[in-house]
Amino acid sequence: MTLEKNASNPLRILFIKPYQSQSQSKKGMHLGYSPPLGLISIAATLRERFAEKIDVRMVDMKVLNEEPELIVNYLKDFNPHIVGVSALNCEMSAAHKISENTKQYNTNIITVLGGPYALHRAEEIFYKSTFDWIFNGAADLTFPEAVHCVITGEDLGNDIVGFNYRKEDNSLQLSSGQDSIEDL
Repeated sequence: MTLEKNASNPLRILFIKPYQSQSQSKKGMHLGYSPPLGLISIAATLRERFAEKIDVRMVDMKVLNEEPELIVNYLKDFNPHIVGVSALNCEMSAAHKISENTKQYNTNIITVLGGPYALHRAEEIFYKSTFDWIFNGAADLTFPEAVHCVITGEDLGNDIVGFNYRKEDNSLQLSSGQDSIEDL
């Protein structure tokens, strides 16, 4: 995937925690709130590894009670190269809408899905979505590897564990593995 990025400007990454309204989720199901720790961890890793080469921002639409359509406001404000969404199963509709709205705004933005909803469902999700990248399970180590390839212009290849992506010709590169953190 080629990005229109100026070498002197940092790669802009926008992380989103989606808000799934009660009307979009199962009736009577109470959706609790917890901080998006996975996204926070990945953002910290990216900042540590790439420093001034990246600019990472995060929006918790869940805590703001913002519907997926409002993603366009953040896209206009930040103009990201990559939009990453972490979703639970009950947030799948909102995650798909965020990706769709992002692609309607700018087809060149790389859309990424991670979190429990994405775990071992990449192929199924690719066929019914506009996501470009999908990570199996935790992506604390693997997402930075994919970002490294974008920054350096290297091919994404097939050796990043748990990383699935849509190629330029729209074919899929699928991984059956899953990233794991050995030493917390």
